Amino acid sequence: MPVHHRAVLVLRELEELDERSAAKVLGIAPGTVKSRLHRARSAFRKAWQQ
Repeated sequence: MPVHHRAVLVLRELEELDERSAAKVLGIAPGTVKSRLHRARSAFRKAWQQ
């Protein structure tokens, strides 16, 4: 999983930050957090099932 996807996943799921707070930490737009999170969750599910 790419680092930028992993960072969003960790901030949202482990650190329990909301999208706006995660966006601030990473210096990106909240919409970018949302799209990266979607891709990260999909990649995680796919890897977990293998």
